Amino acid sequence: MGDAVVAAKGDDHVEGARMTERPVKVDAATNALIDEFAYFLGTTKKAVLREAMLEFAASRRRPGRGDERRRFAELPLDERLVLRRGELLRAFEQHGATNVRLLDEEYREHPGALALLVETDVAMGSAAAPLLSDLARRLLDAPVEVISATALSLFNPNGLRRAIAESRPL
Repeated sequence: MGDAVVAAKGDDHVEGARMTERPVKVDAATNALIDEFAYFLGTTKKAVLREAMLEFAASRRRPGRGDERRRFAELPLDERLVLRRGELLRAFEQHGATNVRLLDEEYREHPGALALLVETDVAMGSAAAPLLSDLARRLLDAPVEVISATALSLFNPNGLRRAIAESRPL
């Protein structure tokens, strides 16, 4: 299927200036989601995109930062995790991983890394944790250590209970 084109208002900065429309290409699945969301809200697809972008812009403006622009990788890891949480959970789910939990710092082998406790698909065996770790690393642009709760339940049940007690749901 081809890309759908959604028109969005241009970003003219002169008050009273005529706004020009520019197409935004999205894949068919994203177009369907935008269409469904617009229907749900009783508005247009243009309005949905505009509001999403305004929400993003507002979240980036912080007191004292002025007009500073930063890239995703320059954000603190906790902010990157908040921004990509849903995407990360969906990606993990596609690989049979569920019940993602954020582990305390003591579980991290490397300073600055993120440690996640994840129930993995038994059929993936020991390949699950490295695959999920790499996927999370690419999404968050940071080192991520994934510990398989499934493996812990089989080989170290006491360690699993402790890890669950010292973690929180993502």
